[in-house]
Amino acid sequence: MGLINFALTREQSFQLVWAASKGGAATKKSHPVQETISQFNLADASGLPLEPSLSAIASPQETAVLYSTMRVRAANHNRPVGTVNHTSWVVSDPSQPPLLSLDRDEWADAIKQPTSAQTLKVPWFRQAGKGRWIELVLNNFDDKGHPFHMHGYSFYVVATHNAALDENNAYNPFDRAAARKQTVNTATPLRKDTVYVPPMGYVILRFALDNEGLWLLHCHVLWHQASGMGIVLQVGDIAADVKQRALELCLR
Repeated sequence: MGLINFALTREQSFQLVWAASKGGAATKKSHPVQETISQFNLADASGLPLEPSLSAIASPQETAVLYSTMRVRAANHNRPVGTVNHTSWVVSDPSQPPLLSLDRDEWADAIKQPTSAQTLKVPWFRQAGKGRWIELVLNNFDDKGHPFHMHGYSFYVVATHNAALDENNAYNPFDRAAARKQTVNTATPLRKDTVYVPPMGYVILRFALDNEGLWLLHCHVLWHQASGMGIVLQVGDIAADVKQRALELCLR
């Protein structure tokens, strides 16, 4: 007697048995309709009302504007180059001592630029203190959004601009006409250390310059940061003992 291979039998039949409950009647179950969950756009979020001690946010003494972008350049073997204010922040030689241990005129040798189109720039805000506030505008010239993270600080997001399709409205706070039209929220702004900058849009940040040192501001997408999309901000002066400790730390 030959064996039947059911896997090779194209047509098969099986006996169906209905297993009803003992009572004979089907059990009824209730399925209440769940309420629709409302969608919340984080762009519409706001913070708590600021304390009177933070009233200086309304009139910052410093103003700075940054422009970020990413380009594929033949001079860099068609690899993407991320920049902020024409500076590509890539450590070319990890054996170099940290910037904290070097003079400003030595920094260009430690952070070499990928092509001649980039130049190392480190914005320097010489005066620091809890009462010294800055308005920092970050424009995004890329057609993709970027989450920017700042080391050493948290900041208040007082404005975000989402550009329309095929629009590139960079904001220049030094343009008086544009500054008069720009509205900011200094009553209930969100406090963050990472902010999403929309495609072809911009954000306006305000914070107190109360933490002296060198602080990296960079895109939080890892490979964007690796391509150079970042910049270092200097707040205050670098004391001689700080430079020495930074050098000794790397020599260990």
